[in-house]
Amino acid sequence: MHSNKREGSIEVVLYERTELPPPAAERADCVHDRLVELEENGHVDAVTREEWVKRTPVEDCDDELRDTYLSFESWADEEGVRLTPFFQTRECFSSAAGEHTDWLVMPAFCLAVYDGDDVSAIYPHNDDEDGAKTVEDGLQALIGEDLSDATPEALAAD
Repeated sequence: MHSNKREGSIEVVLYERTELPPPAAERADCVHDRLVELEENGHVDAVTREEWVKRTPVEDCDDELRDTYLSFESWADEEGVRLTPFFQTRECFSSAAGEHTDWLVMPAFCLAVYDGDDVSAIYPHNDDEDGAKTVEDGLQALIGEDLSDATPEALAAD
């Protein structure tokens, strides 16, 4: 007997910067609306929307943001993909410290797909075989469509 029931619970988190310019905020709203449709149609079990900062000093990073980023990095290492250029570490001048320090720069928005407690996919990311995988690719993957031949150009995080 064949069953469509999933073994785990699929949750998708839409992370977005706290301050987005209007066109990016509208795009994030559209992505969220599509995720809600996927949840309503049974493609995913839960959808969450969370905010994160544009950039943060690496040495003084919020624990939750650090743990999230490290889990993304761990997933990328296991999958043989890269999070750059979407997530970057850059040297920036800190007026408070009066010196240059490393800062983690987050993408405008990102999809994280969790199977139970485990990260099962991050969009955007870079795959050496197929190139950049965008948030749109992530949406299509959630409904089982492959857009590997139609991947748009990837842009850096900042």
